[in-house]
Amino acid sequence: MAILIIFIGGYGLWDKHQIEEAADSSNYSQYRPVQKGDDWTYDEIKEINPEVIGWIKLKDTSIDHPLLQAEDNDKYLTLSATGEFSMTGSLFLDHNNRPDFSDAVSIIYGHHMNSEYMFGCLSSFLDRGFFRSHQYGYIVIGDKMKGIDVIGVAEVSAYDSDVYSGFNDSSHIQKILSKSIFVRGKKLNPDKLLVLSTCVDMGSDDRIILMCEMTDKVKFPLTDEEETKSANRSYVRIILILLLVFALILTYIWMRRRKHINRRKDDRHIIYLN
Repeated sequence: MAILIIFIGGYGLWDKHQIEEAADSSNYSQYRPVQKGDDWTYDEIKEINPEVIGWIKLKDTSIDHPLLQAEDNDKYLTLSATGEFSMTGSLFLDHNNRPDFSDAVSIIYGHHMNSEYMFGCLSSFLDRGFFRSHQYGYIVIGDKMKGIDVIGVAEVSAYDSDVYSGFNDSSHIQKILSKSIFVRGKKLNPDKLLVLSTCVDMGSDDRIILMCEMTDKVKFPLTDEEETKSANRSYVRIILILLLVFALILTYIWMRRRKHINRRKDDRHIIYLN
């Protein structure tokens, strides 16, 4: 009996590890979008699964995944982006949304993983410090890349009609933003709203939503090569600053030394009388 319990417990841990590994965005690293001229492409994964419609990444989070869209909102709850069965599913756009993200409100769904994979990290945005320090991302739509600015976070019901209906009604934008626990800026009026949605707990009707504005400017490096270039530029700036500080120190020492020499020269012309 003890051996059986150990075996079952070990299998449970192994199975949990396998599920968590399947949710790791590094599984899709070879498919990340690459730039060709002014366009961005992810042809390799689209050839595997033509229902891949884009890519999404939030800076300094685990979100770095292809985006899917099917004819319903059930298919990619248990399918990976490459079309294989997966308990962690995929990140997918609501089937009622237009795939070019031209609706007033576009909603992307993903599972809430305890490891913070998939949309598990959305709960971290409920922390004020995390929300403040994590603002930017990007989304590839077709062959074009847009910036993402995180502007609000909220907890809502899965049956909240202000959030989960009326995708073409721009009045829903302010209704959704009004639910924010934290909101970035006092006067927010985005033309379109991108909502990332995930459950809070298994079997719960509560949802965490992250509200984002899509912009024409991507505000952080996109690729490993560009990140390397950015890091190199940072190193160059640091070196230049250090050289400037060193030059200022040398100048200060030289001026002090010159002042001391001049004082000694002046002392030679002083005649001391008894």
